[in-house]
Amino acid sequence: MTFSRLVLRSGSARRAFALRSTRLFSSSTVRKTVGTTLSTAFDGCLPLAAPLQAGFAMNIQTRMMSTTSDAKDTPVNSEGAESASTEAEASEEDVPSIKNQSKEKPAEETETKSFQTSGEKLSGETETHQFQAETQELLHIVSRAIYTDKEVFIRELISNASDASEQARFLATTEKLQSSDRPLEIRIYTDSKKNTITIQDFGIGMTKDQLKSHLGTIARSGSKRFLKEFHENKDITSGDDRTSAIIGQFGVGFYSSFMVSDKVEVFSQSARPGHGAHYWKSGPNASFELGNAEGVKRGTKIVINLFDDAKEFSDSASVERIIKRYSSFVPFPIFLNDKKINVFGALWAQPAKSISEEKYAEFYKHLTNAYDTPMDRMHFTSDVPISIQALFFIPEYHTEKYGMSRMDPGVAVYSRKVLIKAKAKEILPDWLRFVKGVVDSEDLPLHISREQLQDSQLIKKINKALVRRLVSHFSTTAKKEKEKYAKFYKEYNTFLKEGVCTDIENKDVIAKLLRFESSKTDAGKYRSFDDYIADSDGKQKNIYYLVSSKRQLAESSPYFEAFKRKNTEVLFMYSPIDEIVMQNLSKYSTRKLVSIEGTDINVEDTDEIDWHDEKKKKFKHVLSSADCEDLCEWMEKILPDRLKSVKSTTRLDESPCIIVDHESASVRGFMKLVNQDNQMNMDVQKQKLEINPNHPTIRGLLYTMNDDEPLAMRVAEQLVDHALIAAGLLDDPRMMLNRMNDLLAIAMDVEGIESEMDEAKLKAAKGGSKATKGEAKATKGEA
Repeated sequence: MTFSRLVLRSGSARRAFALRSTRLFSSSTVRKTVGTTLSTAFDGCLPLAAPLQAGFAMNIQTRMMSTTSDAKDTPVNSEGAESASTEAEASEEDVPSIKNQSKEKPAEETETKSFQTSGEKLSGETETHQFQAETQELLHIVSRAIYTDKEVFIRELISNASDASEQARFLATTEKLQSSDRPLEIRIYTDSKKNTITIQDFGIGMTKDQLKSHLGTIARSGSKRFLKEFHENKDITSGDDRTSAIIGQFGVGFYSSFMVSDKVEVFSQSARPGHGAHYWKSGPNASFELGNAEGVKRGTKIVINLFDDAKEFSDSASVERIIKRYSSFVPFPIFLNDKKINVFGALWAQPAKSISEEKYAEFYKHLTNAYDTPMDRMHFTSDVPISIQALFFIPEYHTEKYGMSRMDPGVAVYSRKVLIKAKAKEILPDWLRFVKGVVDSEDLPLHISREQLQDSQLIKKINKALVRRLVSHFSTTAKKEKEKYAKFYKEYNTFLKEGVCTDIENKDVIAKLLRFESSKTDAGKYRSFDDYIADSDGKQKNIYYLVSSKRQLAESSPYFEAFKRKNTEVLFMYSPIDEIVMQNLSKYSTRKLVSIEGTDINVEDTDEIDWHDEKKKKFKHVLSSADCEDLCEWMEKILPDRLKSVKSTTRLDESPCIIVDHESASVRGFMKLVNQDNQMNMDVQKQKLEINPNHPTIRGLLYTMNDDEPLAMRVAEQLVDHALIAAGLLDDPRMMLNRMNDLLAIAMDVEGIESEMDEAKLKAAKGGSKATKGEAKATKGEA
C-alpha cells in the first residue's frame, strides 16, 4: 500500500501506523530522517487537506519521540499489523470531502496545494513572559468590549494575513526573501472535531523579537511600523502608493481572537534570511510563551482553540459566510479547506476601461444577491479632497412601489477592500437608498474595532462629494441619453422628490432632475424646469403648476381656463407628493413656483379691462360692479359658516366660481392619514370664493335672489359645493344629494308638471263619467 493511500485512512489506521513506526524507527538518527521524509511526502500529496496532514505528521513524530522506551516492551505481531491495515482500507469516514475534492478541483487550485504547511511543532523549551498589568487590562477590554460581533475576529486575522502578504510582495522588489516563488495566499482550515480554526499566510512572517513586540504588546501594529519605515526610507520614491493596500492600523486585530478562545498558538517564520522559526502561545493566564519551532514555512500560522460556545467558527459553512461578508475582496486568494472563496476581485479598484459589461453585471449580482441587470452604473475614483473609490449601480426596479417595507441603505463601506459597514446610512442620504454599490476609502476615520465610522465632519464631506457625483451623473444621462433617463425617472422619481423635501443642502441641484408633463406637450412627454424657463416669455416671473389626479382633469380644471386662453404654459403634476415638493422648493433659479389655484393669480400680459370688454360684446347682459357687490355680500350673509369672503374675478371663462387660497388637496390627504383618530379637526374650513359675473348661472342667481330667495340660497350652496369639488376639498359629495335632487325637480318644474297632469286626469275622469251615463241611458231605451 502506498504512503499517500494510507494517509487517507481513518484515525484508527493512522494510530496503528504510528505505533508500528515507533517500533521500526527508534534511534534519533532514524527519527530525524523520517521527519524530513514525512514533510517531503506531505508536500507531494496533493489531494490531502491540511488539518489531516498536520495532525497525522505530528502524531507520528510525537509518538516516535515519546514512546520509544515503551515500544521495546511491546510485542509486534503480524496479526496486529494485518488488523490495522484492514481497518485502514475499510474506513474512510474521516475524509469524505477529500475524496470528492480530489476529482473536481481546478488545475490552478491543485497547484497551490503543494505549498501547504504541516508538521509545525515546538522545538525545545519555551520561555514565559508576563503581560504587563495595563496590558492585561487592555487585553480584557479588547477581547470583551471593543468588538460587537464575535465573528469579526476572522475578518481581523484575514486582514493581518493580507498585510503580511502585501509586505512580502512589496519587499520582494527590493530585498531577497526566503521562498520568493511561494504564492501569496491565505489558507483557512476548520476542524469541528478538535474545535479549532487555523488561519495561515505565506507573507513576511515575524522574528522572535517581532513576536514578542507585536503580540506581547497590545496596540503595537507591525503593519503601522512597516508603513512608518517605508515612508522614512529616502531610497524609495515618495510617490509610490503600493502600501495603500495595508489594512492594519491599531494593532489590536489579533487580540479579537480572544473573544472566542483563551488558547491561541502562533507559528511564524520570517521571510528575511537569517532568522529561524518561532512559536508563540497565550493561555488562560496573563502570560504568553515564546520558543523556537520546527517545520514552519515562511509566513505565519495561527491556531485558535475555540470555546465551547464558539463552535460555530469550526464549521466550514459558517466561516465561509463570514469570509464572503467581510473579506471577499481582499487582494489575495483565500482558501477555506482548500476551496477558493474570494472568486471576485475588488472591481471598484480596477480601471473602468478594463471591465466588460458582463463583468459589471456579474459583480452586481454577487454584491446584491439580485437577479436583475442594473439599468445604470457609475464607477469613479477621486483623490481630492478625499481618496475615494466607488462603484454604484441603479437596479432595474425597486421594491417599495409594491407596498413592501422601506428599503435599507444599499451602499457598503470598505476600507482597503475590507468591509467596515454593510448598510451604511452615513455615507449617502436616505433618499438615495435605492443606489447599490461600494465605497472604499483609505481616509475613512474608523473606530478602533473598524466596525463604525468616526469624525462626522469628514463623513459629511464624503457624503457631499458622493451626492454631487451622483446628481451630476444623472444630469449627464438626462442630457445625453434621454430615453435611458426617462426610464430611470419613471422608476425612481419619488426618491428624487423625497430628496427635494428632506435634503435641504442639495434640494436645488436635485430639482434640476425633476420632470413633469406640460400643457404644451403631449401626454407622456416630460419637461424640466429649465425647459420651461427656456421656452417662456422673458417677462414671465413665475413657473406655474397644477396638481391633479390625471391630465384630463387638469385640462378641464376651472383654474386652468385663463392660462389656456392666454397660451401660458402650466406644468401638470399627478402625484400627491408634488404639492409638498413645490412648497419645499418655493422657487427655482430666480422664478417662483406658483400653484394656479392660488388667490393672486395674474397671468402675465393679460389686460383685464380689454378682456372684460370682450365679455360685454359676447353677452347681452353683464353684471355691473354694483350688482356684483350686492351678490357677494348676500352670499357671505347666507353662508357665514362656509364662506370667509366672496369677490368677483375676471380669470374665469367657462366656470361660474372657484375656491382660492385654499389648502392643497394633496396636503389635506396627508393630514387625514396622520389624524385618522381626530376627524373633527379635518372638517372643511371657511373658504374664499371668487365668482364669474359673466356666467349665466351667476347672472341668474342675482335675479333669483330678488324673486325667490329660498331657491337662490339652495343654488348658492350648490355652487359652493361645486367649487369645493373642483378644488378637491369635498370629502363626501353624498352630503349634497338631497339638495341636488330638489334643484333638479325645480329645474324640470315638477310641481307644474304634476298640477298639469292632475288637471288632465280630472278632465279625463269627468269625460269618462259622462260617457258612462249616456251608455246607461241607451241601454235603458233599448230595453
